[in-house]
Amino acid sequence: MRAIQLAEYARVGAVVILAVLVSGCGDDGGVEPEPEAPRIIVVRPDGSGDYATIQAAIAAAADRDTIELAAGTFRGSGNRDVDFLGKAVTVRAQVGSRSAVVIDCEQSGRGFKFHMQEDSGSVLQGVTITGGSATSGGAVLITDVSSPRILDCVFENNTGHEAGGGIHLHDQSSPVIENSVFSENSTSASGGGVYLSESSPAFLGCTFWSNSAASGGAPAIYNSSVALDRCTISGNDPDGIVCGNSSPVLSSTIIAFSRTGEGISCAEGCNVTLTCCDVF
Repeated sequence: MRAIQLAEYARVGAVVILAVLVSGCGDDGGVEPEPEAPRIIVVRPDGSGDYATIQAAIAAAADRDTIELAAGTFRGSGNRDVDFLGKAVTVRAQVGSRSAVVIDCEQSGRGFKFHMQEDSGSVLQGVTITGGSATSGGAVLITDVSSPRILDCVFENNTGHEAGGGIHLHDQSSPVIENSVFSENSTSASGGGVYLSESSPAFLGCTFWSNSAASGGAPAIYNSSVALDRCTISGNDPDGIVCGNSSPVLSSTIIAFSRTGEGISCAEGCNVTLTCCDVF
């Protein structure tokens, strides 16, 4: 009898050990799986790329993916009013020249919108946006604590009907805009090139030329702190810069040839810091 009991115990023990071993199958020891490698997604103006439109490509993209725009002019639904959807993706020209890829909004909307707390991982690079028409931010709207990077872009002949012919940014947004050109953008209100409020952007190596507004032909700065470094602000109407309740910091920047107003027009509460700048 005792021999039978021992044999039974041994059988039960073997089953328990086997169960433990089976339960451990597939255990990776807590090591996280490798993330998928970033993709390069190609979009062409004729819709023959990986996705038919820029918006469709962003919708399908994952963080760290790059969307490359082939040379040509992008028009129509899905290629204007493009929403980054809060994603850390790069949308850039496939070729180096920023005139090679054009976003033509055809007076039917703006180019791009950042409004879902995008950060520096969201990048727009190397494109020209023209023909934009919107209530504010004719080419680009940046709002709701969004801080993308915009590099090597041209904003030309866009209209913001109430503010910001080129870009309108507000609501604690802090984008970096670098090596970009704002030319012949307009608004009937303030900020022909850029209108900003309650924000702290940086403009690095940018040019503001021949933009027009009722006030603030280039940047119009309100309730904000903004840095302009190595910029050129020239030929804007009526003023180069207009600001109120703000603390812009300008370094190595030229402000010249405002058509009818002043190089810098300061309202109440404005404290401007100039370092190595020329204003005439």
